[in-house]
Amino acid sequence: MKYSILHIAYPLAPVNNNTAGGAEQILYLLDKALVEKGVNSSIIACKGSTPSGKLIASETISGTFDDEKISVLHENLRNLLAQVLSHNHFDIIHMHGIDFHAYYPQTDVPVILTLHLPVPWYNQEVLGSDKNNIFYNCVSDSQQQTAGEIKHLLPFIQNGIDLDFYKANKLKKKYALSLGRICWEKGYNLSIMASQMSGTELILAGKVFPYYHHQKFFEESIKPLINNRDIKYIDSPEISLKKKLLSEARCVLIPSLVSETSSVVAMEALASGTPVIAFPSGALSEIIEHGKTGFLVNNTEEMAEAILHAHEIDPDICRRTAEERFDYRRMCDEYLKTYKIVIENEVKHAN
Repeated sequence: MKYSILHIAYPLAPVNNNTAGGAEQILYLLDKALVEKGVNSSIIACKGSTPSGKLIASETISGTFDDEKISVLHENLRNLLAQVLSHNHFDIIHMHGIDFHAYYPQTDVPVILTLHLPVPWYNQEVLGSDKNNIFYNCVSDSQQQTAGEIKHLLPFIQNGIDLDFYKANKLKKKYALSLGRICWEKGYNLSIMASQMSGTELILAGKVFPYYHHQKFFEESIKPLINNRDIKYIDSPEISLKKKLLSEARCVLIPSLVSETSSVVAMEALASGTPVIAFPSGALSEIIEHGKTGFLVNNTEEMAEAILHAHEIDPDICRRTAEERFDYRRMCDEYLKTYKIVIENEVKHAN
């Protein structure tokens, strides 16, 4: 059967191959793989998105994200979604935003919500819903263990990356790299501390989203430490530069302060033949094999020491591990199996 899928993206970040958001990167690749398999894939996503399937463009926000702007955005999205559903048939709706409860559609169509972020961050009342047509899935085993009593919880599906895009590189430069959204929970101020303790240059590359607390963290905790000598910052690197940075870095540092549900950056680093040094936060302990593809450390002192041993990790082993575990086509196949089960009403809940 040729399914028709409607994806609903998080409305504040574009879905394209150059986005800073992990959930948006995953949706971009999932949609790409679905289209390659002949699935009718449509995406409601903000302007600036470039999916392989059909884009239904939603409004976006200019300037700082505040509650009033977001409330209007959600209202517009609810109206758009109602209009789309009234004029089109879909076999399943797949939602990806943490704010899904603000625009959840009134429909009998089966709905899957992928929990891309930590479970406690979501609207807990909605997670406890008894609606028979809404289902949830996690993206790692460690996240699944935190899902508690969520009803209609499906087996987890691990994220994947485009392995064809990243190439393993044995010729490493001297810098360590941190890459991603710039916010408190990512702990990049600790990356800076660890690199300074080890006497290693650090390149911090990423995007500061226009949330007040993200901007405040950058201005107070990151910007004063950037000196363009041993601590450099690259704002919103293009995908080609990101690829180069990942392949040439001696290691990638991920000192996350929250339980990560996944880590696209860690997968991309390994695909580039680059070891990852990280705190064992959530799924990071599933992705990184200590002493084989990187090091799991407990504090900045241990991270600094591990940076000095990064050269001991074999780039070829990192790449082979990525090839064996993180192909986005495998992820797509698992979602297709899940769609089939849900659509045909043969769900066996994980809990």
